[in-house]
Amino acid sequence: MKMGKVEKYMHERLEDNGAILLTLIDPVDYKGPEEAMNAGRSAAEGGADVVLIGGSIGAQGELLDYVTNGIKEATDTPVVLFPGNIATLTKRADAVYFMSLLNARNPYWIT
Repeated sequence: MKMGKVEKYMHERLEDNGAILLTLIDPVDYKGPEEAMNAGRSAAEGGADVVLIGGSIGAQGELLDYVTNGIKEATDTPVVLFPGNIATLTKRADAVYFMSLLNARNPYWIT
């Protein structure tokens, strides 16, 4: 399988530095979208290798699109989705970080 550009970038950073820093910005944790965008920009300027965005089910739709776009326009650091569910996706991100919650009691979160 061919490696995507963000995955390749992360592997290169790991090889060069021995570690990478991923910073999670959940837009609903801030007073408004501007503050979330500022936090994402600050994380990138502060040395984050990847800015993760999302996490909660409230980070979706126009809010997610707007914040993702705002961070991407301000930095060259990859912006990767950290989805909380199927509604927390946007085509404006560079990649999606998938994980499996195999320890969930509810089968919905396992599949």
